[in-house]
Amino acid sequence: MIVKENIVEFFKDAVEKSAKKIDMERNPAAEFYLTKMLSEFAKINKRIEEPFAIEYLKNTNSFYKMKLVGDTLLFGLGIFPEKIRKHMSPDYFIGLGSMAYAKSSQLAPKSSSELFLYLSKNFPDYTLLLMNARSEYDNNRIIFYEFEKFLEESSFLDRKFLEMKGITIDRTYKKIIQ
Repeated sequence: MIVKENIVEFFKDAVEKSAKKIDMERNPAAEFYLTKMLSEFAKINKRIEEPFAIEYLKNTNSFYKMKLVGDTLLFGLGIFPEKIRKHMSPDYFIGLGSMAYAKSSQLAPKSSSELFLYLSKNFPDYTLLLMNARSEYDNNRIIFYEFEKFLEESSFLDRKFLEMKGITIDRTYKKIIQ
């Protein structure tokens, strides 16, 4: 593993490699935002004080709070899915994160409203990008976690992540096809 000079370079490299590996449409502004967001989460103790849905409902007029809800859900689902989804399906959190970014786009300065609308529309893809980035650095342990969760919940996010890793599940015969 190559040691990076700083955390921003580390995350920039991880985001770029993951975007290339999963062959998604590249958006330099979104990749830059993701790199910056990951770097900030690594340095600053950002917190949501209440459950995500309540935080969302109480703060629909605050750009900062809507952005924080979207960022926290994207970060949590992509990097620590086992922590964020203890009580709810990832599909629920994807919807909420997408809505938070959509609301952010309405409240954002004109210069960044398009970016937040793009993140809203592509929230599942960027969640998968972060999940893939994590899997590259944790020896693919996340794959086993997502497989287990897919068998329990059959969520869209789990299915897409496993497919992205080349694993499909034929539920008719209950076997793994790789």
